[in-house]
Parts: sequence; structure tokens; C-alpha cells
Amino acid sequence: MNLPLNNEVSNHSTCWLITRKDGIQIGLTEGQVDVVIDGHVYHACPGIERSALNTGEGFKADQMEIDVLLTSDLLREEDIRKGLYDGATVLVFLVDYENPKDGKLSLLKGTLGTVTFSEGLFKAELVSLAQKLESKIGQHFSPGCRASFGDQRCRIDVEAWTHVTEISKVISHDVFQIKSYMSKAPLKGGVIQWLSDKNQGVIRDIVAYDKESRTLKIFEALPYDISKGDKIKLTPGCDKSITMCGTLYKNALNFRGEPFVTSPRNINRI
Repeated sequence: MNLPLNNEVSNHSTCWLITRKDGIQIGLTEGQVDVVIDGHVYHACPGIERSALNTGEGFKADQMEIDVLLTSDLLREEDIRKGLYDGATVLVFLVDYENPKDGKLSLLKGTLGTVTFSEGLFKAELVSLAQKLESKIGQHFSPGCRASFGDQRCRIDVEAWTHVTEISKVISHDVFQIKSYMSKAPLKGGVIQWLSDKNQGVIRDIVAYDKESRTLKIFEALPYDISKGDKIKLTPGCDKSITMCGTLYKNALNFRGEPFVTSPRNINRI
């Protein structure tokens, strides 16, 4: 690239290309005018600001913070509250907005980490892809299953165990009663998805369920108030034991654990 950085008068503008997990891409620039780069339109968003780039040493991840005043129709409060930007991939670069064909200077490519929203201000931490180098790779022996319920290793047909119902009574922002649930599969450790109203598409973990009263508690409050009559889809959980996997779900063949391997503590006793 040949983007000049030593001009006395700077025409440089920071651009962001945000790719959400649902595949939708949004281009933003801090300039006053839209810029077209590589066929993609970067919409003017004067309310966006970034911090200085914090460059990590060695293989440590680079970090940057961004603040956005929601003055653009492209960034909707509803989408942010629903978590559509959590984990989104972001490319940050400099460009000469008067001569965008001169090239671009890449600053950072990473993912959005902690996302907060308050009084019309969207704040997010951007962490470079080098963060993946800090992740642990590999598996350990364990008596419990290491697969997640319904993933490629588990292979169980999750849809066959889901149940669609509605909320019959709201107790608090994270506790409510449901109209029906007849399955023997435990809801604790499962997930709930809203199918109607403003919270449509929102998914939350289930931390507790009382069968007699059909009272359910979720891990985190929703973006919008829960209402009686909300349609929901329930997906049960699994305690990751060979007993539940084999007896209830009939899926022992795909159990990803070693329930009969003696623990190191017991080996030392031999």
C-alpha cells in the first residue's frame, strides 16, 4: 500500500468493518462523508471514537476500545441489546478519505469482547486475533462428558427434545412460570429461546427449574421486560454423566468421557 502518512494536512480517517456472527457486515468511518473502499460503503459516523492501540508484547493480544454514539441507523439499540454484536469480527484501518484508492493502513483485526450499552453510548473492547494463541488446546481425561449437548461430538438430535410453550406468570426479571413441560429431560443446564415480541431470538441459560410449580430461573435478564404469553422454546440440559447420557438420551455410544478410569488420587492408594 502507498498511503502517505507524512502530509502536513491529514485527510486520514479511521474505518471499521464489522462482521456480525449472523453474517451481516457494517462499514463505518469517523469522517463526515461516506467512503467506498473495495466496493464496500463505509458510512459516515462522527459519533464513533477509538482509543490508542495497546500493542501487546510478543504473542500477547493487541487491544483497542471503541465508543459509538448511536446516531447511525445502522447500529440499532435493539440489536446491541440482543447480543448480535457479541463476538463480532472487526477490521480497523486508516484511509485517505479524499483518495481512498491510495490504499489503507491496517491497524487491528480482532473480535469484540466486552460490550456495554448505556444512555445511547455503545462501548466495546476490541481484541486482536492473537488472543487465540492464549487459548488452551487439547483435552484431558474426565469422568464427565466433554461434548456440549447437541454438538458434532454429541450428535444427538436436539430438536427432538425441544419443547415450545409460553410464559404463564412473571415473578421477576429472571424468574417466571411456564405453561407446560412434560419431558423427563432436565431443564437445568439447558437453554431458553424467545420466539415472540421484542425479545425474539434472545437465548439465555437456564440455571434452575422447579417441576411442581413449573418455575424457571435464567442466568441473565433479558434486554426487554418479560411478559405473560411470551412464546418460548426450551432445550433441556445434560449433567454430562454416563448414566443420563445412556439411560435418558440413549446416546452412550457418543459419550465423550472416561467414567470408568480411576482417578490419580485412587491410583496413589494402590
